Amino acid sequence: MERLAKTLSALDNTFGVSGEEEAVAAQIKKELEGFYDSCKEDALGNIILTQNARGGNKKIALAAHMDEIGFIVRYIDDNGQLLIAPVGYHDDRMLINQDVEIKTKNGMIEGVTGYKPAHMLKGDEGEKVIPFDSIYVDVGTLTRAETEKLGVRIGDYGHYQRTGKFINGGKIYTGKSVDNRVGCTVICEVMRRAKEAGIKNELTLIGTVQEEVGARGAGVAGFEVKPDVAIVVDVTIAGGASGLELSECCIELGKGPAIKYYDWDMGSTMGNNVSKKMTRAFEAVAEKNNIQFQREVLINGGTDGWTLATSGSGVLTGIISVPQRYMHTAVGTVHIDDLEGAVDLILKYIQSID
Repeated sequence: MERLAKTLSALDNTFGVSGEEEAVAAQIKKELEGFYDSCKEDALGNIILTQNARGGNKKIALAAHMDEIGFIVRYIDDNGQLLIAPVGYHDDRMLINQDVEIKTKNGMIEGVTGYKPAHMLKGDEGEKVIPFDSIYVDVGTLTRAETEKLGVRIGDYGHYQRTGKFINGGKIYTGKSVDNRVGCTVICEVMRRAKEAGIKNELTLIGTVQEEVGARGAGVAGFEVKPDVAIVVDVTIAGGASGLELSECCIELGKGPAIKYYDWDMGSTMGNNVSKKMTRAFEAVAEKNNIQFQREVLINGGTDGWTLATSGSGVLTGIISVPQRYMHTAVGTVHIDDLEGAVDLILKYIQSID
């Protein structure tokens, strides 16, 4: 459990906005030193680490997306302030009054998001959500020239500046990018324990890119790896707290990982009717080994399972979800026991087909 917690913290506190995931890939390789035999990076930036190449009877892929939501600089005004565009889906209510970081050619720089003070709002302006394209990022300068001297350019990526932590020393962790460094943490730990347990089948970890902007990386990686079986690990929305009723979302924090049966983002074609072969196999393994699990159906969301399952001539794909509160905010919150349960369930499934 301690190794799992340290990996989660290390990955969550790494910069990795969609389109610039290199630092996360490097951290995953560092976490798995001695636990893989080969490493490859494809043209999009997906990282592919293989253990037991050509061993056993099956090729099993473990996939999680490395990217986090963030923003990109779209304009620098004469006062040196930045206007930004979203990278991934954001709730505009969450953006104001945040500490942020921007990755520039000179390294990371700090900033804060701001807007007019409440004293100066007119009419019903104070009752409306401030739209993303009206938010400014202040990097502590007074002119465009000063900002450019810091290294800031149009096209630079940024994210929330927040160090993740276990709240009050307990089992609940909160961080800026638990979506989806949680999934990355789980598959890293599965790779470690699989090697320690002497698993014979070929295992490939795929750290995918650009999931938050359309699950773009997973299909490319699936075409390259061509696994017999794939398991995608991602977070899912937890209900039963903070105003979200269980009737709206029946997955709860601290009650184990969820086996996903179906998801669909109604605003796009993204979604997955998960193979019954996988859901039934996960259920059987969980019940045999007394692993607590939940059953998930998610509307208005999707995962890399969509593009991975449909890659090449098709891949038998299952999806395991870790419950998360406060999705797509700077304070995403998860329970470490749910990560441990996900690791245990996936490892036991791999052992069952080894």
